[in-house]
Amino acid sequence: MQVVPPAEALGSTDPSVILPALRALADEASPDEVARHAAAVVSHLCADHDVCVAALDVLDVLEPPAVEPHAAAILARLEATETSLRYRVVEVLATLEPQALAEIAPGVEALVAHADEGVRRRAVELIGGLEPEALAAHLEAMVPALDDEDEDVRLTATDALRRLPVERLTARLPLVLARLDDEESCVRMSALSALGRLPATDRAAQLDRILALLRDDDWRVRRSALELLGEVDEPAQLAPLAARHEALLRCLDDVDVRMRRNGVALFERLEGAALLAEPERVAVAAGLNERRATERDGPTRARIEAFHTKLAGAAAGGDGGGGAVVEEVEEGATEEAMPPMEEGGGGAGVE
Repeated sequence: MQVVPPAEALGSTDPSVILPALRALADEASPDEVARHAAAVVSHLCADHDVCVAALDVLDVLEPPAVEPHAAAILARLEATETSLRYRVVEVLATLEPQALAEIAPGVEALVAHADEGVRRRAVELIGGLEPEALAAHLEAMVPALDDEDEDVRLTATDALRRLPVERLTARLPLVLARLDDEESCVRMSALSALGRLPATDRAAQLDRILALLRDDDWRVRRSALELLGEVDEPAQLAPLAARHEALLRCLDDVDVRMRRNGVALFERLEGAALLAEPERVAVAAGLNERRATERDGPTRARIEAFHTKLAGAAAGGDGGGGAVVEEVEEGATEEAMPPMEEGGGGAGVE
């Protein structure tokens, strides 16, 4: 059987000739040789399934710098490629550095509305992978993806919002707030993470929206919301939480032990900053008293009891203290029984 040189074989229109050449390039050729034939390989991104798969296997071998000169041509061949493989074509482009991606971004924008959800998702990932300033320049093209019927597309677009420069993110805050009501919890968590990048004053203005998520059906969303509240540092921004102590007390009934522990820790911070007025201190003490008998986790129960003792002592005219760290413990409890709050995924812990 005669062996056809790669350059000649890749110029053929006969799949029986093209396929062996492409497979040899993918399996046996050096990266330099593959790069020399890259333009011809790109031309075989076509409707023939086997040929297209073989061409994509070759392109997967290329290092990003070797893909870069052919990025526009790869993008142009997308619609000529078999439908089920189009997402793989976009994946080849995903290996590019942000600067190279920026050069083809206008062409990628059109893919955000593509009929194939896999292509839409990868297109949004490409735009989201741009440098923050370049991402901001292409944001409008990505906005429809935030309402896409496919949850993965919406999540990818919401994740991209988090990478915007802070001033641009602040200017497009309504986009983030709308995603807090998404039917998918992963999207709501991503939107909370985006809120966490806002300046403290802008974040504080959304306090009620964040508090509402303490009642979310998904414990991961509830935990993320409480951790976001725990990132507030300034007393002026913490103060409104004291007036909403009833919402925070509900955290002590959560099935997630970290929610309960971090709820107590947030009350400790409010008291430590002298932000709990007498009526609020009495209400919180009553709430702690109701829950200390039902708390099943030993360290959390010890923390609740110690803080309740502190508040009750203050109400009786004892040392109201106000330190953020609870030092009193019930007889028999130890320092180890009240460990620091754990940090949860996606945000800083309360402590």
